[in-house]
Amino acid sequence: MDDELLFLIGINHSSASQAVTHVTNKEEWQYILATARANGWKPLGTILDYEFQYQLVASQCEALDFDKHTLLDQFITDKCGRWKGGYLTPEHQIVTDDDARGLRIALQRASASIELILFLSHGAFRIAG
Repeated sequence: MDDELLFLIGINHSSASQAVTHVTNKEEWQYILATARANGWKPLGTILDYEFQYQLVASQCEALDFDKHTLLDQFITDKCGRWKGGYLTPEHQIVTDDDARGLRIALQRASASIELILFLSHGAFRIAG
């Protein structure tokens, strides 16, 4: 659904040690990515980090006995191993500092919103739904 909200969550907090976020929707996010590509951004691909993914799923489990831990470990390892670096499906994937910088530079060329440019100036971020 295009009106589903996406949350871009900064990994590098602001100088005031506050979490930095930018809210958009899927349609707008697709437009942002297309605009950035048209203005010279070369996507580096996103990253799924094992620890974050593990904690995300484990927090939804009541208790993790050895068998559940083993199955969860296998599931998360497989998920991270199969990750193709996408930007569109919100999986708490990381857009790296270098990629965020390239995105910001390309969007500055396109005169994107100052809020988005300021958000991207903080560096790496996660894409969450």
